[in-house]
Amino acid sequence: MKKSVILLIAVIYILAIVIVGFIGLRMKVYNPVIYVDKITCVSKNFKEYTLEQLENNPNLKDEVENDHLVGYIEEKFVEGLEVEIRCEISPENATDKGLTYSTNVSDKYELIVNKDGTCKIKFYKNAFATVTVESNDNNKSKSRIKIRVNVVEDNFDIFD
Repeated sequence: MKKSVILLIAVIYILAIVIVGFIGLRMKVYNPVIYVDKITCVSKNFKEYTLEQLENNPNLKDEVENDHLVGYIEEKFVEGLEVEIRCEISPENATDKGLTYSTNVSDKYELIVNKDGTCKIKFYKNAFATVTVESNDNNKSKSRIKIRVNVVEDNFDIFD
């Protein structure tokens, strides 16, 4: 082969690589799976734990860290008390927006999961309830909320 033919093949080869690099199509992913990153409680009376609360009470700090709690709801006990738990997810365009609510089994309260993505806890006695809110997707984002009923100035002796 002549030098000019070899040179022409090399130029065409390099030119093809450059053209494909500039004009080539990027691969598109159709229907990507978007996982839930964060679950935020937006219930009435929900309060997040503050840094000041955790610094002033080392027992509370240990409980929050060990149980991975994000906040709490405090209510006074009355007959037929129902506390509603309402959560939002982010990002809002997540593929599976479903949430699962769970708590320990107790005769002092009952967890009622609603079809609209919320839940209620019906209290029969003074109690603590820790509700775990978990996303249904494979990412398994979690949020844990402590519900205290009839707590008076952190005096926990009123519970059976």
